[in-house]
Amino acid sequence: MFYKKLDNGKYRFFEKYFDENQGKWRQVTVTMNSKSRVAQSEAKKRLGNKIEECLLKNERENSKVTVNEIFLEWRKFRNEEIKVSTQHVEESAFKKFIRKFGNSNISEITSQTIQYFLLNSGFSSSTRSLRKSYYKLFFEYAVGVGYIKENPVSQVNLPRSRVKLEEVQRKQNKFLTREEMKTLLNYISQYDIHTKKGLLFEFLFLTGLRIGEALALRWKNVDVENKLLNVHHTLNCHGSVPNDRQLLSPKTIYSYRTISINDRCIEILEVFHIKD
Repeated sequence: MFYKKLDNGKYRFFEKYFDENQGKWRQVTVTMNSKSRVAQSEAKKRLGNKIEECLLKNERENSKVTVNEIFLEWRKFRNEEIKVSTQHVEESAFKKFIRKFGNSNISEITSQTIQYFLLNSGFSSSTRSLRKSYYKLFFEYAVGVGYIKENPVSQVNLPRSRVKLEEVQRKQNKFLTREEMKTLLNYISQYDIHTKKGLLFEFLFLTGLRIGEALALRWKNVDVENKLLNVHHTLNCHGSVPNDRQLLSPKTIYSYRTISINDRCIEILEVFHIKD
């Protein structure tokens, strides 16, 4: 606290404080008739009350902000960090949550609210856990910017999933067997309109590539002589029209790879090769 004598003989006392919600230093003042110890003590008390009122006012104003308003703000920030394909996945994960809580004040969302929502959402155990991690990121942003003081998701507890035999078998049977692939290709071959689609399925089966990686291949990625394929990109397939799709880097650093291919793979690539 410091003071300055005014032209009228009175004294104006100043006190600075840091407003975490705004990220700025602010100042409050009070005018006293003198600078005596008693006056300074009273000035300090009044300044403290003013600071408390300002902070409470900011807190009340922030509590009026809706979940949807903060979500839209967060998405602009978040989309700068992640790929377009990941943006699509995350935004889809929030659709049900925003429909439920979008118009609610951010301060109204509690740990119990989120826990009840997840447990009664109809999601599988694994999906609930994944959604919880997405929600936690969102509320961490709200805390960091100053809309709320604590992340409500941090106190959310979900039951551990019991591994069922059917789930284990489903994971073990994630990939088609050779016989199953033959059945699929034989069925597709009955329809000329799906010829290229069948070739793509076969290529994915032979190489193990993700669909985005296969669609992003260019002829310069193919080493016909040495029968090698360089995987350097993935195609964002979430655009509604081809022009909206983007050529992106692979999912992880380990997705950059060179794989061996056989003659059948080269035959399929030749079909899709657009020559100049």
